[in-house]
Amino acid sequence: MDFLNQEEIEAAKKYVEELTQCKSWRDGFLVADGTAINLAEKPGLFDELFYGKDKTYAINLQAVVNVKTLQIVDYAVGPPGSVHDATAFKETWLSDSHNSLLSPDEWIWADSAYTLAHWVLTPFKRPPGGSLTPEQKRFNLWLSKIRIAVEHAIGLLKGCLESLKELRIRISNEDNCKWANRWIQSCIVVHK
Repeated sequence: MDFLNQEEIEAAKKYVEELTQCKSWRDGFLVADGTAINLAEKPGLFDELFYGKDKTYAINLQAVVNVKTLQIVDYAVGPPGSVHDATAFKETWLSDSHNSLLSPDEWIWADSAYTLAHWVLTPFKRPPGGSLTPEQKRFNLWLSKIRIAVEHAIGLLKGCLESLKELRIRISNEDNCKWANRWIQSCIVVHK
């Protein structure tokens, strides 16, 4: 993996193994999630595309985080707030190049909004009209103990850089949209 060195990967794997007390979970050392970067005002360009599930105008930020260090190791910025996390995630480097960035026995953890794949593990979803088995509930509980890392990383990012709580860039043309995306990217770089 090019965005983490072997020492960082091994430290994150060891952390997961110690956290879960499960050696077979150690190869899931990255976690992904999306967050809305809310806009201070309704965009003048494609406004309804920016209107998301939280009933706000926003830009979607996808973050892939090292479970141990909370470092954002990959991200995608730019899809409007109406874009589903699973779709926005496809714009990350990891999604595009997971075969070369992860070894065959490595994967990332994500929430149920993401598409399950051999390299993306998600929680069990409750079947319609049914309930999860005790084993599925236990799996989801332990997965949440790992997944919380990405929530902490996003919280730290937004907590340190107040502009990401409500972006005050007027989006009335494509250049403004590019500027807003660059601002978010710059905040991620500064935060690293």
